[in-house]
Amino acid sequence: MKYLLNLMICLLSTICLQAQKHDFIWLSGYGGGMGSGNFGLIKIDFHEGNPIMSYRTDKAIDLQTTNTGISNFDGKLRYYSNGDILIDYNLELVPNAQNLSRVDKERGIPIDQCALFLPYPDKPEHYVLLYPNDTVYRIDTFGGAVAFNGMKVLTIKFDSTHESHQILSRDSLLTREYILEGGFTAVRHANGRDWWIMVFERSPSTFVQRYILDPSGFKYAGTQNLIDYIRNGVSNAAFSPNGRYLSIISGIGQKIGTFLYLLTFDRCKGDLNLILKENLITRGLFYGVGFSPDSRYLYWGHSYKIYQMDLADPDILGSAILLDTIDPIPNFGMSWAFFRNGPDGRLYSGTGYGQPYLHVVEKPNLRGKASIPRRMGIPLKVKNNSTPNFPNYRVGPIEGSVCDTLGIDNVPWAWWRYDQDTAKYRCFEFVDLSGYLTEESEPEWYWDLGDGTQSRDTSPIHCYEKDGIYEVCLIVKNKYGADTLCRTLHVGTSGTNDEGKIGIKTDLLPNPASDHFVLNVHDYLPERMYLHLVNAQRQTVYTQRLYQGSNVIDTHALPPGLYSALIYERGILVKAEKLVLMGE
Repeated sequence: MKYLLNLMICLLSTICLQAQKHDFIWLSGYGGGMGSGNFGLIKIDFHEGNPIMSYRTDKAIDLQTTNTGISNFDGKLRYYSNGDILIDYNLELVPNAQNLSRVDKERGIPIDQCALFLPYPDKPEHYVLLYPNDTVYRIDTFGGAVAFNGMKVLTIKFDSTHESHQILSRDSLLTREYILEGGFTAVRHANGRDWWIMVFERSPSTFVQRYILDPSGFKYAGTQNLIDYIRNGVSNAAFSPNGRYLSIISGIGQKIGTFLYLLTFDRCKGDLNLILKENLITRGLFYGVGFSPDSRYLYWGHSYKIYQMDLADPDILGSAILLDTIDPIPNFGMSWAFFRNGPDGRLYSGTGYGQPYLHVVEKPNLRGKASIPRRMGIPLKVKNNSTPNFPNYRVGPIEGSVCDTLGIDNVPWAWWRYDQDTAKYRCFEFVDLSGYLTEESEPEWYWDLGDGTQSRDTSPIHCYEKDGIYEVCLIVKNKYGADTLCRTLHVGTSGTNDEGKIGIKTDLLPNPASDHFVLNVHDYLPERMYLHLVNAQRQTVYTQRLYQGSNVIDTHALPPGLYSALIYERGILVKAEKLVLMGE
């Protein structure tokens, strides 16, 4: 009945916003060095709320710096690009979509945010890719810059019936002016359908060319002179999730420094207003900016450090807090850089130097150290530098504005994740990640935690008294409608199969493996789960505790051969698989 009710609510609204999962699949990694366990592709899947990781070491596709992709509304992967080539959901090159920017078809563009995918408004399975025009000159990113002579567009349609591609156009010139290196980003128009694209010219004074992407294509929307201009240089940019702010960080060289900018943005008119410009003095080799999901805090990384700034504080600059500093001596080759908002509500950061980690801010909506910044918080098994460049797909119209003319309402979209307390396995924090819940829409939250407990908090903490199977539901509602998302939690217990054994869904990949493999535990929250690797002589040679989600198993110290992967929960064998380890 609840799904029928939600459908009726949508039908009663003029236009119902869809659950846009265009950013639910992340790819990154280095394509060089195939055959080595240090190189390959990382896939991060957010469909279960928390990220699930897997790896491919057999594909020579480089997404080490410029990195953008897109999935369809339902989160099925469609395309990825490094700014010079286009690959599809099978990680195969799309015909006639190579050598786009004429930089380096192997590496792609060696600067972050030099390409961006957008869904075409009101045209399902149509996508546009923004990428640079020809490179004018290039010096390596440690001492110079890449200058682009304008921005181009590729438009492609995916045929879901035949799983084929149709390139409708490529190399269409959007602008021919010299533009800033990096910082390609976009934000939803106040009408809730179209997109704003802001192109910053590389010139003595900053002119911003404004474009709108609507169902008829790109429209030029005029130029704005910011007067107190954005300094030319390699840039990184981010719009706040609510679209009200734009931040840019731009490096000019060791003698001049790195500049941090904060501007307000009018999603209706497209006007920018500079409210903060700060010379950070020293030039970090890699840097980045990002926002908390609630748009209250600005984060920036620079010179091995990460800072947080409170945009609700009247003294914005004075509110800046240093959250973490990476000691460059033992950790040379690691910075806080290239921030991206994950669909799970976390803020992720690349290392900038191709290290096998992602940094993460666990609770970016909280002030100071309560946000829990974790350097090297997510260990990876292959080298990584970048995070994919996405806009915020889940922001709707500005209700009541002069641009709110399309009849689109901010009908809620329910989404949440849970975090298990590793010390108290029956205790959980349920984190609301729902979309289109603006303050003006009068949002409400209703949680049914499956054991007779309800909550009206946005993100409640709850401990279950005993093991069991619990259906947890979140209903989000506002004056436009409601949506519900239910998930089943197997807390210390699970169903049984026909043989009476506990049934747990797991993935073990790759198999055969070399120096590592990933064991994903789905839809089950362990009490005391362990993996034992047993060799052909029936000796247990490796043991590791397992948790729900992705578990990376390091096997570089084990000799090649055939192993049994035995999974025990509370001392009971619940799963057994064969695993082949090959030499590196």
